[in-house]
Amino acid sequence: MQVLQRVLAWAARLLLFCMLGISASAGAQELLQNRSFESPVAPANGNNFYVTIPNWTVTSATGNPQPANIVRPWAGYAGNPIVTPTGGGVQYFDVNSSAGTLRQTITLPAAGLVDFSAWFSVRDDQQALSGLTVNIRNAGNVVVASVSTSFTAANPIGLWKQAAATNIPLAAGSYTFEIVLPDPANVDLASFVWKPPLSITKTSSAYSDPIRGTTNPLRIPGGVTEYLITVTSPAAYTVSNNTIAIVDATPPNADLSVVSIGGAGPAVFVQGSPSSTLAYTYTSLASTTDDIQFSNNGGASWTYTPVPNANGVDPAVTHVRLRPRGTMAAGSSFRFRLRYRVR
Repeated sequence: MQVLQRVLAWAARLLLFCMLGISASAGAQELLQNRSFESPVAPANGNNFYVTIPNWTVTSATGNPQPANIVRPWAGYAGNPIVTPTGGGVQYFDVNSSAGTLRQTITLPAAGLVDFSAWFSVRDDQQALSGLTVNIRNAGNVVVASVSTSFTAANPIGLWKQAAATNIPLAAGSYTFEIVLPDPANVDLASFVWKPPLSITKTSSAYSDPIRGTTNPLRIPGGVTEYLITVTSPAAYTVSNNTIAIVDATPPNADLSVVSIGGAGPAVFVQGSPSSTLAYTYTSLASTTDDIQFSNNGGASWTYTPVPNANGVDPAVTHVRLRPRGTMAAGSSFRFRLRYRVR
């Protein structure tokens, strides 16, 4: 399986993800209609030919006036799959007597990550067949993401193979979900899942300096700056269980404070309003089971145990990773506070 990803018009949001390093899947929403070709309900076992079918535009390479074939499999259906793929209902689709395409228009209301896929099978005879493809086209008809699969002559009739791509970033707008179906092949259980992104902000303020203490402090060498990372979930979606990971890079010319803040450890978890329902645990700097981890190699590994120096910081820490646990409630938020000492 080969995946082509050409991501357009998403640079600003992707940069935000890279800078803050947050990853999560936010309440997946299936956007395709009639994705397992259960409409229309075919009246007979085997082939059922139509000019059109709901939600899809079907084209035939030969210009067949009835290009859509809704197949209702049964035990005696020789040369074809006698069952749909798991979850595929009781019908599947092929283009009537030729190669062709199926297309459906999709609108993304906001930027986010998408997963897309379809299941394919070969009909008539065991044979090598390639080019079973799903494309995502933008409003300019340019393919911005694509995935495909193929069959060998050794693959038996009745085998279903999935072509799938995951976590493809797309901007808000109109797209076309396109299935390219060579002859002879079937397709079923198409999917286009949109995962809205979390909203992330990061702000900072001077906390203390060696001259003024905490009264009107300045960001001068030896001073401490406090960073506040706020994460908000989409109003209509929860965030999958245990999928959030915030990676914060140590700012230039600063060192992470690794002393405990009020007994909460180097990072303080603050519940939002409404509550995120997430939980955060800190045990110790050396713990391998709590929800904070440290890296001294740019995030390549997360096994480093910080050692505070006389100033309470560890200059070797390059990144900190925070992983609150649980399912984040829809329309909720939480915050983390961390402190860095200016060199």
